[in-house]
Parts: sequence; C-alpha cells; structure tokens
Amino acid sequence: MPMVRPIIRALLVSACFLSCFGCSSEDASGSSSPAGTGGAGNSDGSVDTGSADSSGDSAGLGGSSGTGGSTGPGGAAGVGGFDGSAGLGGSAGSGGSAGSSGGTQLPIEPVLSADPEVMAILDGLGDNSSAILPPLHTVGDWNSVTKEYSMHVHGPRGRDYSNKAVWMPDRKRAFFCGANHGSPHRLNDAWEFDLPSHTWVMLFAPDPNNAAGVMEIVEGDVLDGNGNVLETVKYVQTQRGGPTHYGHTWWGLAYEPTMKAALWMNVAIGQSAADYIEKQTGSTEGIYKGPPLWAFYPYEGRWQLILSPSPWPKIIYAGAMEYVPELGGAFWYAANWNGQGMHVYQPGENVWQNLSPNNGENLYHHDQTPRTEAVMCHDRAHGVVVAQSPNHATTHYDIASNTWTKVLNPGEDDTQSPRGHDAGTQMYYDPISQRCLLYDKVQPGSIWSYSVENKAWSRHTPNGPEAPTSKVISYFDEEHNVFVVNSGSTTWVYRFRIP
Repeated sequence: MPMVRPIIRALLVSACFLSCFGCSSEDASGSSSPAGTGGAGNSDGSVDTGSADSSGDSAGLGGSSGTGGSTGPGGAAGVGGFDGSAGLGGSAGSGGSAGSSGGTQLPIEPVLSADPEVMAILDGLGDNSSAILPPLHTVGDWNSVTKEYSMHVHGPRGRDYSNKAVWMPDRKRAFFCGANHGSPHRLNDAWEFDLPSHTWVMLFAPDPNNAAGVMEIVEGDVLDGNGNVLETVKYVQTQRGGPTHYGHTWWGLAYEPTMKAALWMNVAIGQSAADYIEKQTGSTEGIYKGPPLWAFYPYEGRWQLILSPSPWPKIIYAGAMEYVPELGGAFWYAANWNGQGMHVYQPGENVWQNLSPNNGENLYHHDQTPRTEAVMCHDRAHGVVVAQSPNHATTHYDIASNTWTKVLNPGEDDTQSPRGHDAGTQMYYDPISQRCLLYDKVQPGSIWSYSVENKAWSRHTPNGPEAPTSKVISYFDEEHNVFVVNSGSTTWVYRFRIP
C-alpha cells in the first residue's frame, strides 16, 4: 500500500503543472544548449526546460516512470512520473531506501555554464568590495502562474518576511521559497540560485494558492527510526505533493545536508491545514497535529511533509531555524507569547529532541535569549550560534554548554550596532573571515561584520555600488566567498575578505 493515499480532492481535478527539468545548460547569452531534452532559450533570457503532455512523451527528464522507494521516517515514498515524465525514485524523508530508478545520487540539473563576465567580476573583487552583476538568466518549466507574475523574466523576487536563502554545499547553489503576506501572490514554488551563471532555476512551479481543484486530503504514515508505522494520519497537500496554507519563512528555513533537502517550517497565516480538513470532513479524527515542517528535495524536484511522532516543538510565527551538525540536525527556536522552546529535528530517528537550553528555563521571559523576529547564523569556527534581535541585542548560543547568553545589549537606538529583523535584515557566516556578516536594507551603503571572539560589531562601507533595497533575497556563497543580495533582475555581490 502506498504511503500517501488521497482521501478527498477539493472539487475538480486541476491541470498538473510539472516541475521536472530537462538536462539543459545555459550559456552567457541566456540561450539554452540542450543536453537531452532541454528547451529553447527565449529572447528575454529565460529558458523553457521542456513541456509534457499526458501521452507519456515528456520533454522533461524523459524515460519510464520510477518505481518509488521505501519511505524513511518522516513521510511519503518517492514519487513516480507526472503525466509520463520520468519517475524520481524514492530517496525518502529520512533514511528510506532509494527507489529502483533512484538508487544513486542524481546529478545536479539543470547543468549551467558559468558566465565569463560574472566570473571576471568575482575573480577581480577585492576586500570590502561590491559589484552589480550583468543581466540575470532564468530557467524553468514555466506555467501560467509564473508567467502571470513575470517570474520567467526576473525569478522569484524577495517576499514579505521571506528574504532568506540557504546555501546547499553539495549543489553549490542557494535554495529559496516562502510566501508573501498577501499581494501580489502567495505561492509554494521552489527555486535555486546559481551564481557563476547568474541564474534563477525554478525547481517546483507554483500551484494556484489554495485554489479549488488543487488541494487534496491524503493519509500518510508516521514512522519511527526503524521504519515501523506508529500511526496513520491525515494532512493536506496539492495534487502535485506541494504544501498548502502557506506562511512566510521568517528565519525558519534551513538546508539539511544529510537529507539533501531544504526544510521550511510552513506556519500557516490564517486557516491551517487542520482547519481545512475539519471543515471538509466534519471531523478532527486522525488529523496530523505535528509541526508543518516541509522538506524540498532539489535532486528530485518534490515537496514532502515530514510526519514525525510527538512530542513536538511549539509552532509560532517568526521562529528561527539553523542547521548545526554538532546538534545532529536543524534546530527550531521559538520564543513568543504563543509558545517557547528549542528543539532539533533528527532525521535519522525522525524525532524532535528538546534541547532545553539554559536549564530548561522559559526562553520567552528570559533576559539572556533572542527575541522574536531575530536573525541567526552558526559560527562554525567558535561553536556558537549568533542571534541578532530587533532591539540590537546580540546573543550567543554556546553549543557545548547548551546555553544562551546575551553579550551585547546597547539599546534599539544604538548606532554602533545593527538591528536584526527577519523582515529586512539578513545575517550569514563567512567561513573565510570567521565573521558573521549582516545586511540591512535600510542601510544599503553599509554592511556589518561581527566577531564572536571580540564580541564586537564593525560597520563597513563597501568599495563599489550600494546593494538593492526592494524585495531582496540573500545568502552567503561559500564557493565564491561573497555575500549575495538579489532583487529581481539585479544582483549585488560583496566580498569581505580575500582568502
């Protein structure tokens, strides 16, 4: 019996939007060089990655449908092909065996060629220097939703309380997702950014927002670390397996390299998935009540809800998530009026471990812990997670002692330190300088660096252009040693220190 079983489909079946890619590469001019069944380049710099029809002659990955695999703890088995496109095998939530067509690691697709002009800029960038990159490229199997919002031209754009992208060390690209608060759209699309080619790649085309004919109620099995079924629960997904009832990412986005998946704590704004099920079925029986933690598998182009057994962490708006290998996974930090706590998701066992920092004291009412809406990064050299709060307070989480300590508290009017706020600031670790770098879009002419050793902030004025300020997405590119800020078709890069 399959791990995911549809129960109720919301009204009529909608058209299926594909997100599988052809093996295509893009040259510096934005045209596509097919390697297999990729699509043609467009005059605006976008690339279509192939279309598919119900006859089984997909122009995406092509080939026979995968058989899917046994599911590891945390969710559904690997998906087969959509409308005749290739199956993706079944490397599942956490620890599942691969499907027969996916027993080996999939190659990074689409293959993209480096833009010589971009590489020349990156290679020539000096210390404390910035630059604007040449025109952006986009790659994707564009559907009507993406074209309605011109994503085939400028990519996803930054979104309300969704500015964070996460570095994927195995793919050497950055992952992005997250929904606006309202206008102009609320979507479940998934993207990755490739710096050398200056390309946004759409990994999962968006479903219409909670539209009739798109959502379905399904059953899935909650598994323990050995693959044993603990219970069968109901949850909601789109017919293509994507999340519904979207929230922002705030700072609740991380990449889990042992799963080869991005993790998004999709906290619903307004009606939740559980509310939807109760309204549709008239019952609360069997509804999954755990965290809305969605995993996106970029090698497979699919979303999956992580179904974990209780006990669970408290789920709040504006929580934070960071991957810390010393903790065995990505932690979820919550501290507001609706709940508090710090837990780490351990995929091998499919459990949430309660870290109980600061001897289990209440984190919301604690004078040593970060505030809601804080931004965080993991200083790998010093074994510390640094958090910067909206009131300018700087807090350290010492991993070895499992303790939060407020090291700076200058006040929100202080000009010698930055604010930290998930709506407008982004902070990432620079492993070359062993500093945390912070960008605030209200200070486009500056970037801040933080030294854990010295417990001190420094403000820098880059040699070069200012960063964009409207609807930004950012990350730190560890392969090329630059802080990247993207706003639509404009991308700004900054190097703090030459290795």
